[in-house]
Amino acid sequence: MFSYRLMHAISVVTLLVMTFGVSGALTQEIALSATAYPPPATPVFSMPATGFMGLSWSGDGPGAHRGIDIWSWRSAGCSCREPTGCGVMPGAEVRAVYDGVVAGIYWGDRSGRWYSAGTPNPGNYPLSVVILEHQGVPGISTNKVYTVYQHMANDDTRESYVAQGLAVGQTVRQNEVIGRQGNWRYYVANDPRANDPITHLHFEVAYKPDTYTLPDRITVDPMPYLIGGGQSSCSGAPINSSAPPALKILRPSKANPVDVGTPASPSKFTIEIAYAGSASLQDVTVTVGGKPATIINMTPTRYTMEVQAPPQTGSGAYDLTVSIKGATATEASAVSYNGASNANVILTLDRSGSMSTDNKMPAAHNAARQFVDLMQVGDGVGVVGFDDRVTTAFPLTVITDPPPLSSLIFTDTMESGTGKWIPDPPWGLTSVAYRGSAAWTDSPAGNYANNANSVLAIADPIVLPASLTTPALSFWHRYDIENYFDYGRVEVSTDNGATWQSLAAYTGVNTTWSRAVIDLSPYRGQTIRLRFRLTTNAYLTRDGWYIDDVTVGPKWVDARADAIAAIGTLTPRGSTSIGGGLQRSQQLLSASAPGRTRAIVLLSDGQENTAPYVSDVLPQIRASQITVHTIGLGTDADQQLMLSIAAQTGGTYNYAPRPDQLAGIYNTISGAVSNRQTLITIDGTIAAGATVTRDVTVDSSVSEATFWVSWTNAGAGVTFSLQTPGGATIDAASAAANDSIDYVGGSTYAYYRVRAPTLTPGVWRILLSRAAASSATIIDEPTVATSEPLVERPADGFVEPEHDVTPDLSPDPAERVIEPEPVAQSTPAEHVVEPDSVAQPAATGDEPFVARVLARASLTMGFYLGKMAYLTTEPMICIVTLADNAPITGATVVLTVTLPGQPVALTLPLYDDGRHGDGAAGDGVYATTFIGPFTPGTATFSVIASGRSSAGEPFTRQGELSTYVATNPDPYTFVHLPLVVR
Repeated sequence: MFSYRLMHAISVVTLLVMTFGVSGALTQEIALSATAYPPPATPVFSMPATGFMGLSWSGDGPGAHRGIDIWSWRSAGCSCREPTGCGVMPGAEVRAVYDGVVAGIYWGDRSGRWYSAGTPNPGNYPLSVVILEHQGVPGISTNKVYTVYQHMANDDTRESYVAQGLAVGQTVRQNEVIGRQGNWRYYVANDPRANDPITHLHFEVAYKPDTYTLPDRITVDPMPYLIGGGQSSCSGAPINSSAPPALKILRPSKANPVDVGTPASPSKFTIEIAYAGSASLQDVTVTVGGKPATIINMTPTRYTMEVQAPPQTGSGAYDLTVSIKGATATEASAVSYNGASNANVILTLDRSGSMSTDNKMPAAHNAARQFVDLMQVGDGVGVVGFDDRVTTAFPLTVITDPPPLSSLIFTDTMESGTGKWIPDPPWGLTSVAYRGSAAWTDSPAGNYANNANSVLAIADPIVLPASLTTPALSFWHRYDIENYFDYGRVEVSTDNGATWQSLAAYTGVNTTWSRAVIDLSPYRGQTIRLRFRLTTNAYLTRDGWYIDDVTVGPKWVDARADAIAAIGTLTPRGSTSIGGGLQRSQQLLSASAPGRTRAIVLLSDGQENTAPYVSDVLPQIRASQITVHTIGLGTDADQQLMLSIAAQTGGTYNYAPRPDQLAGIYNTISGAVSNRQTLITIDGTIAAGATVTRDVTVDSSVSEATFWVSWTNAGAGVTFSLQTPGGATIDAASAAANDSIDYVGGSTYAYYRVRAPTLTPGVWRILLSRAAASSATIIDEPTVATSEPLVERPADGFVEPEHDVTPDLSPDPAERVIEPEPVAQSTPAEHVVEPDSVAQPAATGDEPFVARVLARASLTMGFYLGKMAYLTTEPMICIVTLADNAPITGATVVLTVTLPGQPVALTLPLYDDGRHGDGAAGDGVYATTFIGPFTPGTATFSVIASGRSSAGEPFTRQGELSTYVATNPDPYTFVHLPLVVR
């Protein structure tokens, strides 16, 4: 195995071969000459002596030489593998893959003897060879890299064509024509391949010194570059005649459309196509609704294009048409102009028995909750859990705005003090709040007392109009109350407090903030009073009851809160049917309203072992054009399967070796689903009593920014605030009073979503502070106790899953809609669910955190791999596009790669110089390439781009990708050659 420096050097040459085969960018054609050089008297050159890949040329069988061959004969059936390769059409141009100087031009025969140009050819099987020498190759410094181009001769003249005027010492620029492939026939008696046309191109990469061990062979999968070139030399039929159409639009589509905003001022969008040929940006045209769209950039390997949508006369869905070199594809109603880019997303979580280990399930719950909290109004959210059975924990439901403040009869976020309340001692305000910095609790100084009977009452009477059809009391709360003996009760009075009726009672442990909704319909047309009351017995004390964000008004289905509550009901058990979870999710999405992005976010930590399997259901998911983003959790996850699911559905593959990485991954997927850009990602730690600050540049292309932070321990005492470019501080309290800021805070995360006019360009500061001391015990993963009937559970804690898949917009039990009930009917058994809790130690050391800023922006970075999946012997290419209203050039783009089996990450620059697999120079497409052999496993890639926009304004963008590197089933490495077929 050779060193990385050498790997990188060879990769530069090899992967550029890939790129220019794809891009097909052409320089001015050099005239070709068929004049034979005089035959040599003696050989002047042999491959072993030069340190090239090959040994001696000794025939066409395995082991004959090391290099890249494209060739075929009729019996091989065009299987695209050496030695049964694919035919290359006669006349295919051979072009330089890197700038170089001609080091030699040779004739040779099949015995491995090579002769310099100008000497006579002594044999019946002449070959032509051009060798280019390259210096200054990135990553190799003083060593030299050589590329060898070798072409079979024409069967009549026994010549192949070398570019006229090509001579030793001449400089050849990247993509210039070196020669043209000839045609040659075998003339060997009794050879079954006799008289079959053999069009054969041989390509090698070489280097000095020659002391390194190289792969046995490098071969090729050339099919994408042989379409439309005439007839196959192995069958006489057009090459790839049974393949799919030459051009297909992969995304967007009618089933999974893209919204570009308003008809008068549409935004950019991304198109990905499959095209079985070579093309440059100039070969492509795009129309939307019959109107030309401007192509800003195009990646050279996956044909991903960033396109400016044209204005339209009205809103609605429009057809998308792409044309390349006479081939045309149309996707009906794929581009919408409705001004709303919402998505329907199903969170599909593995809850099999293995999720009970290593804190996996709590971490998955927490990360999924954060994902839901980041979703936008208008998005649809659903939750599916799977083991060997499947449950729809929460049906697909659209997130709606809360009722307007004007419709609320009573509301208090506790941020303005105690004026709306009458508290009995020791009720008081605390900083442990659901949102903001204040909430009520029964015992601010610590645990509640024994034999307590204390009340927190709304000060003023509440008039419920008879015209209000569904009045409700809603509030957010958490509690730690001695189970079955102490209670927190919600009570109502219709006689100005003379008597009270119980509406709900809570006992047990629920330390996760949850929303309670209590129906007040029986009291329409009446004046009532409401209060919260804690009663305790003479034994044991606990932390007590916390209450925040109390409202009385129209009943509202809070889909976010309901989905979050449903996530917490998923408990580990049983085996694993990944296919079952995907199937249920696909059914929910397929039954939803069309015209919006549809996605599944799949998490699994193991191998599927129960039907239905992924292979059973994936065809239906692909046919539905639903995107699946996958997460493999832990070392036992089927990483290759997770990648395959994502690759086949256009999603992203993510790998989390540790559960504490899940929150960041879910956040990354949130950005991908909502088409947000990442401005910055920060991983760090914060000590008790410390403050950490980080700066982020927000450029003027950003119309909305979400500043998000997540930490690990609910008792860490972390608070999060922002500082604007003008020096103003944004915290939870100020956000509550600002219509252009949304704030959401949980026990281990918080975010601010900031819009204009508060959002201004400039340097924003993220401030994280941590209390000097944190709480002693954190109780996690409780089951919420409510006044609903007790749910009886089998010994394994499993509740039989539901099986209907029809979306239901009615309130879910997790919403805690509670019918009024008399006090006399209340018994502990009716109101308590025994909590499933996990005690965790206090946060005493440095607390890990992840911060990220996601932005809706018109200056965009695209981040792609050359393809979704790789073999251990295949070279990799990473590509970045940067554009606002035009390609952005001159940026600094740095890639960090963590390869399987490599403890130290690699850092590589990306180039826009036309020499590193990036297509044309100066087109805003940046790339770098590298080869293995690699170790099987997950490779992760992160990129940071910084520079100046087209208007000269500074910007930063970041991105993350993963792929799985699979073991190569054969000893070959597949490399695309720089062929242009006429």
